[in-house]
Amino acid sequence: MVQSEDSNAALFALIPKSEFLSGFSAPFLNALVQGARKRVFSANQTLFWEGEPCARLHILESGAVKLFKMSPNGRQLTIRIIETPGQSFNEVPVLDLGKNAVNASALEDTLVWIIPTETVQAAMRAFPDQYQTIILKLSANLRGMIQLIEDLAFFQVTARLARLLLSLPPHRLNGEKGQRLTQQELAARLGTVREVVARSLRDLERSHTIQIHRRQILILDPSRLQAWASGSTDFEE
Repeated sequence: MVQSEDSNAALFALIPKSEFLSGFSAPFLNALVQGARKRVFSANQTLFWEGEPCARLHILESGAVKLFKMSPNGRQLTIRIIETPGQSFNEVPVLDLGKNAVNASALEDTLVWIIPTETVQAAMRAFPDQYQTIILKLSANLRGMIQLIEDLAFFQVTARLARLLLSLPPHRLNGEKGQRLTQQELAARLGTVREVVARSLRDLERSHTIQIHRRQILILDPSRLQAWASGSTDFEE
């Protein structure tokens, strides 16, 4: 089935917002768009599983997707939340033809564009001048993974929680649009368990940095939260 011009335009409108796809030449992007298909996923529906054959390149149009790893005992570590229109994911297996490196699950009703692996590979062969841009994009992704490893290795949970709270939009803290993060979801993002997150939230609240009311989180002192995020806990009561 050939995509309509209107569909192509809708996908092209997302590309400037994409960290991975912006910067490529128009001919290369046009080759990708020709193979794109749109899919809708409901909340909590799995898009693909780690270890399975490559699930193709995904581009978010609306909604939110959680990328995560799962330990043998069922513990989750959230790698990234995809929630900005135009964000892409599953790039690595599309490029190296390996298996999916992570799991992906819709956090809410979600609309994504899916580009077949064969289409990406064909575009790369047709436009070899784009390889340098691909390398730069993958390098940026690698730096993001290095930052995640650094956070896990060098920062205690409360510091990581403070960094996460500073990075979240207000509606994820106050529950607007039904998108408030639970303690379990915070724990998954931080690579820990809910009980540890609960203690860290109490520490932040006792230091008058945040206030928790009816399961909503209000940041009272952004500068103090920034100090927590840097690893400093030397506060006077």
